[in-house]
Amino acid sequence: MPTIARSYVTAGVALVGASVISAVPITTPQPESRTASWDVGLVAATQTCAEGDLSALCDGPLGLPTATPFTPAADSTNMFNIPANLFIALANTPYNFFTALGEGNVQLGGEPDGGPSFQPTYEGITLTQPAGNVVGLGADLHYGGSWWVYSPTNILGTDTADVPRYQALTNLLIPFPALSVPLGNMVATIAASQLPMNSGCTGTGPGACDDPTAILSKMFDLRHIGALFSPDGYTFPTVKEGISCSEDGQCYVKDEDGNELPWSGQNVKLDPTTPFTSFYDSLTATPDFSSIKPVTPELVVTSLTSLGRGLNTAFNPFVLGTQCAICAPFVPNPDNEPVPGPIFEDPDTTDTTPEAAAVEEVQVTESEEATEALSAPAVTAEPETEAPSAPAVTAEPETEEAPAPVTTGPKHRKPSAVGETVKQVQDSINTSFSKLTSGFKKPASKTGDSAESDSGSTSTTKSDDSDSDSKKSDSGSKKSDSGSDSSSDAA
Repeated sequence: MPTIARSYVTAGVALVGASVISAVPITTPQPESRTASWDVGLVAATQTCAEGDLSALCDGPLGLPTATPFTPAADSTNMFNIPANLFIALANTPYNFFTALGEGNVQLGGEPDGGPSFQPTYEGITLTQPAGNVVGLGADLHYGGSWWVYSPTNILGTDTADVPRYQALTNLLIPFPALSVPLGNMVATIAASQLPMNSGCTGTGPGACDDPTAILSKMFDLRHIGALFSPDGYTFPTVKEGISCSEDGQCYVKDEDGNELPWSGQNVKLDPTTPFTSFYDSLTATPDFSSIKPVTPELVVTSLTSLGRGLNTAFNPFVLGTQCAICAPFVPNPDNEPVPGPIFEDPDTTDTTPEAAAVEEVQVTESEEATEALSAPAVTAEPETEAPSAPAVTAEPETEEAPAPVTTGPKHRKPSAVGETVKQVQDSINTSFSKLTSGFKKPASKTGDSAESDSGSTSTTKSDDSDSDSKKSDSGSKKSDSGSDSSSDAA
């Protein structure tokens, strides 16, 4: 019995254990947590800590290491700004385009409107425009003045109006100021080094370029470009304007002592990566959506008006002093304003005032009238049937009072050409007069008196040179008349 009872008890305990195991869910074992403990001696409570004591109470337990927060590098942070800044740059493209097309934001010249002048100033003219300085094409064309008139801003080579023109065209073609401004500076600097001016050839008109080799020999020198990108840079020589003008536009086109330009003697170093570095920095900067500038109708109208005014100023040939020969007669001048024009002689050694020019023109006119008057007295003395007193009617006083023919021409023009023309006209008149006199004298000569008559006519022709010759002419004509009378009586 005890054995049987013990087996039943064992079976019951097994069943209860199995039921407990099946009812309890299986759980994932959790990792054991770390614990730290420090052994502290109670004796240390009454211990005094001295300097340098390394006991447990004085030193204290070491703290757990703290995690250092992650700080991304600056470049990785700026890279995320490129999409936003690129969107801002593209949104501002129309605004930048119309700004570069018209007035820009750089004042060229000292006048409020940056207008053309025969004595321009150089505000805003530089090979190195600062960041954000956008030169406008319309403003530059207006500042440069007419291409048909000689002026300091219209010279062969890179003059004061060409430097901002290179920069304006770059701003117009690349409407991203962060890229176009440094790139325009580079273009203008290279052009100034490769296309210099020269006082021996300042224009294409007659007399303005007597020495073309002087300017051609200095152009396209690639050594200057190499120097610009070298560590030492390139130092420009002394650069002066080849044309200097007065206020009324009388311009000396071969001035070797003109005004110095802003880049004269300047040392410039170029870095080919500067434009792209500037553009990259603008893309990686902190985005500012408030910098987006919309295009307004006012901006469009202002830019187009500025461009139209600049084109009319630069290319209109119907202006006073134009070098367009077929356009000059159609230019009105109701107020008799001074007509601008080139001067080929140094004004420091000659009188170039308008009063002096007017006096010289009057002298030229009087000399031409006197030349025409030389033939009038001789024609009146030709008829052989006239009374002996007829030769006295000749206008000898006018010949004495008439000034000598001008052979040098007006100043500041080509004197040799004008003088040769006047001399040729005078010689032609004298030749025609001599032929006409011979034609009248030949029919009247019959015998030996014809030779005497010819000598009389020759003395009459020479009467314009001196009073003595005129007296001989009178006696010769009287002899001719007496000879003709005697021959008629003999008949």
